[in-house]
Amino acid sequence: MAKEHNIKVPAHPSIYQSSNREITVYFCEPEQGINKDTGLLLLIPNFGDTAASDISTQMRSSFADTYNMVTVQCEYFGQEFMGVSSSPQFNFDTQALQGIITPEEFDRVYKGNRIDVNELLQVGVNYSLNIVGIEQFNETLENFNDMGIMQALDHLSALQVVAEILKDNEYVIHAGKVMVYGTGHGAYLAYLCNAFAPKLFSLLIDYSGWLFPSYLETDRSLTYRSGKTTMTIVFQYLAKRTPFDKELLHLSSLYKHINNSCNIFSFHNSNDPITTSRHKQALCQSIKNCMYSELTEADPIAFFNYVMQNVKVPFQTSNELNLPLNIINTKKYRYTFDYSGGVPVLTRQEKK
Repeated sequence: MAKEHNIKVPAHPSIYQSSNREITVYFCEPEQGINKDTGLLLLIPNFGDTAASDISTQMRSSFADTYNMVTVQCEYFGQEFMGVSSSPQFNFDTQALQGIITPEEFDRVYKGNRIDVNELLQVGVNYSLNIVGIEQFNETLENFNDMGIMQALDHLSALQVVAEILKDNEYVIHAGKVMVYGTGHGAYLAYLCNAFAPKLFSLLIDYSGWLFPSYLETDRSLTYRSGKTTMTIVFQYLAKRTPFDKELLHLSSLYKHINNSCNIFSFHNSNDPITTSRHKQALCQSIKNCMYSELTEADPIAFFNYVMQNVKVPFQTSNELNLPLNIINTKKYRYTFDYSGGVPVLTRQEKK
């Protein structure tokens, strides 16, 4: 069974408000050991999943052993705000509620001068109630779900840190065999990582990623049903109120600045409610070395295994990660990504 490690390492300061940060990096080495044919695989999960989850742990171990890869994941900027609801706030019209449910039921749900939401959901199975709550965050500019630059930088940092650890331990790996696999928002971040370090990855596998994080412009909502009652939790992310560079963050405009050399296999769910197949296919057609296919829902482990068994990529032999200085110019900013210090350093200069 693959050997699992996790370490805490210094992370890139927030580009929104400078602060000292750390991230936890998880990585697995193959049970059979590391050799010159061992590659690196960066795994990026979707909203609601983490590197510490059971499925992530299983993927790291399984892929490391099956494909002779050192598998890498991390806990990244603002990830704690991307899961399910934990502390929503509700504002109820108690008078209106008294006019809908029975007095006995109202006595059940109204406790200590407030509505008990759990009791209301039980009572509400027989009523067509629409309950709306606003998730309460502790997001600050030092740490929030930015859905973009900082999250991609953390993943690139994790990968580079693991590569440096392997080098320090005198392992020689196949540095031309560097892959990234993302699902949903994780696939979107994989595209950002590839654009920010355009010579690093030889294979990108996209499992139904979006072109742009829609929650930068609209609220995220999660809906739960209890009989006839519907409860909706609304997430109003700080990123929506923080200025962002859409030219950099929308993949259609970002990849106009990139001479892509990575083999991209884009698999999109034709029933995706946010990104249409037509738009995703158009993106892939605009990127060199990108191949598009449609899929129905599948297990992420089975899906990755299917791709690896059916896709052949010519990996260029290399002992060193290919991480030259990278500059991206948009109308708003000049972005300089420097990897010479062992971790990525981003300098962002506003244009006048």
